[in-house]
Amino acid sequence: MCQHIYILVYMPRSVSDSVRHTAAQPPSTPPRPERVGVYLKLDTTVVDWFRQAGPGYQARINEVLRRFVHGVTDPEHSRSTVEQAQLLFEQFYSQCFWHMRRDLVVTERDVSAIVHGLRTHGGRAGFLAAEALCR
Repeated sequence: MCQHIYILVYMPRSVSDSVRHTAAQPPSTPPRPERVGVYLKLDTTVVDWFRQAGPGYQARINEVLRRFVHGVTDPEHSRSTVEQAQLLFEQFYSQCFWHMRRDLVVTERDVSAIVHGLRTHGGRAGFLAAEALCR
């Protein structure tokens, strides 16, 4: 039996639309890019994986797509993220990553594990460092 799952992914139409949208918002509200509803078919296994983490799976799919676009269009950003993750791994090793090899060379695939470790075991400083790493 074929199962169809429908997901709406919202993305900014353009940079100028996003800027115009943020200028109209009051200063107390964080800027949010304008989003567009689209119809997208995904594999059931992909959707199940995102849904395992609970509510907000569409936002997580959007975040993955956004990071992919930034990594493809700006390889310098991707490289600096890996370098920053390496420094954070070394800085927070004893607090967050003691169970991993000390001589680990962080790759792009390891960044999510570094972020998770910082958020989980890094205290306030680690949490803030993880948020900076995600930008």
